[in-house]
Amino acid sequence: MNVILMPGPRVAATPVEECGEPLIDVRAYQDLLVGGFKSEPAGHFAYLRQGVVERLVHAQSQLPAGLRLLFFEGYRPPQLQRSYFEEYAGAAGRQSELVRRTDPLPGPRRTHARPPSRKAESMTTPVSRSDHVAPRAAGSAGQQAASRHAVWVGAAALVTDQVGRVLLVHPTYREDDRWLLPGGVVEPGEHPHVTCRREITEELGLANLLLSGVLAVHSLSPQHPDGQPGTPFPGEIRFVFDGGTLTPDQVEAIRLPREELSEFAFLETRDAVQRLRPVDGQIMLAAYRARLGNTATAHLADGRHILDVPALDRNDVHVRYRPLWDSPLNRGPVPERLPVQQAWAWCFVPDGRVVLVADPGPRGALPMLPGGTVEKTDPTPEDTLHREAAEEAQVTLTDPVRLGWVLDETGEVYGSVGPNARLRLAARVTDIGPAAVDPATGRPFARLLATPAQAAALLGWGPPGARQALLAAETALKRWGLPTARPAAIEEVPAEGMRLS
Repeated sequence: MNVILMPGPRVAATPVEECGEPLIDVRAYQDLLVGGFKSEPAGHFAYLRQGVVERLVHAQSQLPAGLRLLFFEGYRPPQLQRSYFEEYAGAAGRQSELVRRTDPLPGPRRTHARPPSRKAESMTTPVSRSDHVAPRAAGSAGQQAASRHAVWVGAAALVTDQVGRVLLVHPTYREDDRWLLPGGVVEPGEHPHVTCRREITEELGLANLLLSGVLAVHSLSPQHPDGQPGTPFPGEIRFVFDGGTLTPDQVEAIRLPREELSEFAFLETRDAVQRLRPVDGQIMLAAYRARLGNTATAHLADGRHILDVPALDRNDVHVRYRPLWDSPLNRGPVPERLPVQQAWAWCFVPDGRVVLVADPGPRGALPMLPGGTVEKTDPTPEDTLHREAAEEAQVTLTDPVRLGWVLDETGEVYGSVGPNARLRLAARVTDIGPAAVDPATGRPFARLLATPAQAAALLGWGPPGARQALLAAETALKRWGLPTARPAAIEEVPAEGMRLS
């Protein structure tokens, strides 16, 4: 058999020519699902030649309804590719030596297993000491396998309802009375995603729930205080998959195994962390924020990010449940009998994203659209918007346009003033200045840039919020010619502000 290895000289001698096609980020194409299995902080994995992307999109369009292509990896930087080659060459060399030493058949058959080449030996780069196998010390493949480090492996799903509350289950078998994300232990020979689907079926009775990607991978050390007290605990690797958003019908269909789970609940993230073990709360938040912020898979060790901390995690942003989330947006003028108590706006920057502010507090930061309460000194709600946007976000706006209004029947948050209107507008941002302290709260707000769809999810407004976000984006396109924002990671506005072209 003539085996050609990728790092071999025949491959290296193959001439390569630049085709001239640009690299395109496949995450900008909503037709393609992008998995996080091969993701890395710089995001190189998501880039492909333009022609390849076009062929993938065309292939997706030819698939039957309900079938999706799942993209894992495209471009590899040379340094990463080299590390893969070196690791493969080293592993191939070690395996060859093990076969030579453990082959039980006598005679000429042994000549088929050759010792590692000098080139393979020179390319070996062990990842850790436990990965290095000295050929003369290896008695058998079985001994090598027995010496490998073993940990528990678990899989869980991050599932939400339509307004962004997280699904937790209450197990009957835990002595600490803590809740969990739905999921369980990976059985021998089982892949984590298979485990997650099996547990979702067994625990919730939802057999057809789609897992769209890996949101977080977490490593728990044996000595962590949230480990298993009184039990030999070797450590744990846990995968958290994106179980998506359940419809009301799916929520009604949930059926629990009462001998294992006593109840389930959809909880605002600030309340969910109170019912979880501290480390489980950190995992849940990192996974949820990876979904909301459209960032790469979160890699955690003992509850902490091991790579760059994304903006939502850095500012401890939570999704707040809003009682008026299902109130319709009335498109006509506000009736004269209704006072306008609030003016919030979708504030667009030139690339089609919007500005959000997050008010930091003891239980985390809550995202809002720029704007606020209409004061008696404000001549119009539009003047309220300009003032509040400047105070909270240091944003300068132009040409605000009314999108509609939401009826607040009680006015409880304004001192029970009775029925009133909460105005929703769209406006164009012309400048974002340096961060400053908000005079009303005495603290600076975090300033975030998100797509309108991301903003609606963070606001916890459910399907009505998604429709309002779409209306705002359509208004920005027609009125100011602003593009539809492409999917991207949520960013924090720098403290020094931003120059907008």
